Amino acid sequence: MNATMTFGIKIVALFALLGFVAVEARADEKANAAGTWRWTRKTQDGQEQEISAKFKQEGEKLTGTITSPLGETEIKDGKVKDGEVSFHITFERDGNQFTAKFSGKLTGDKIKGKVEVGEGDNKRTLPWEPKRDKKELK
Repeated sequence: MNATMTFGIKIVALFALLGFVAVEARADEKANAAGTWRWTRKTQDGQEQEISAKFKQEGEKLTGTITSPLGETEIKDGKVKDGEVSFHITFERDGNQFTAKFSGKLTGDKIKGKVEVGEGDNKRTLPWEPKRDKKELK
């Protein structure tokens, strides 16, 4: 193999490696759920409530809180893996304790997913589509 051919192979290998690193970096950026997220939900009587979440992310671990008219609640078992966000919260209403399981696909500044609330026959699945608060990013 002559020197020119060897140099050409090294250049191609370098560009391939740099391309792989760039793709990996972009994939990691897309899977970043850190920040403040907002969404509205309709109550059973048709009123809309604004809810917000503040997330911190370290690797695949997601921590944070959700603030709603019921108060502030810490998220549990939060994770972000392959662009999928999941966690749950527990809250009390009318003397009863409930669990809400959140899951969704993270794409840029949006999550599209669902919330499962309740157990057994009383389980409801609702759409969940929060958007990242871009004002906070500035």
